Amino acid sequence: MGYHEDDMDDSPLLEDELLAKKNSNTNIPPWSVSRTKTSKHYRNIVVACALSCLTTALLMFAGYIVARRQSLGKPFLWEAYIGPQRPGSIHCGASVEEAQANDCFFDQLSMQWQPKKCTQSYLDDYMTANDGGAFLYWTDRHASSRIDDPSLHVGGGQIFWTSRRNHIFHCQYNLYRLVHALKTGEYVAHAEEQSVTDHMHHCIREITSFALLSPARDLEITDIITEPSFAFC
Repeated sequence: MGYHEDDMDDSPLLEDELLAKKNSNTNIPPWSVSRTKTSKHYRNIVVACALSCLTTALLMFAGYIVARRQSLGKPFLWEAYIGPQRPGSIHCGASVEEAQANDCFFDQLSMQWQPKKCTQSYLDDYMTANDGGAFLYWTDRHASSRIDDPSLHVGGGQIFWTSRRNHIFHCQYNLYRLVHALKTGEYVAHAEEQSVTDHMHHCIREITSFALLSPARDLEITDIITEPSFAFC
């Protein structure tokens, strides 16, 4: 006897299958449902945290852009933090005695008493720039009386005189020092009455002036007023 399909069994078989499927759905263990809900809750938390982190990052970036744009209006951002009110700032005082008591040293390149934490870069180069010898200082414009130690003639409005050659090298090596400090992050000393920016602008103007008039001007003429000071950084 061959195989043949019994049409009369279609309906009972379908009902049995539906009943079996219904029974299988009603037999899902409770812990499986709980795990599904927990998984969805966890995903929601992860998404919320990701959105929160992204929002925070965007706000921080926006704050940085605003601060950056404001800082571009200043010649040097760090200069705003150099001053006697800045935490950790050290001032050398207003007299040679105070400067020595504050453990400051006299930097002949910047021509001022300054704290030891300030940069001393290019000092040795400057001290030998005058054909290997020290630059000379005088009590008057006519170079009639020489000053042996300029560090002792600071404060109280004291001034003395030096050559144009010294002035040019002073500006040259102070510009070198500034660029070096911008690279290394070292402190640059300056007096309260003149910012680093103002000093560098002055030096660039002086170097340009001498370059435009050279060689008509005699670099050995002693007509440069020198007024040392006390610095902080």
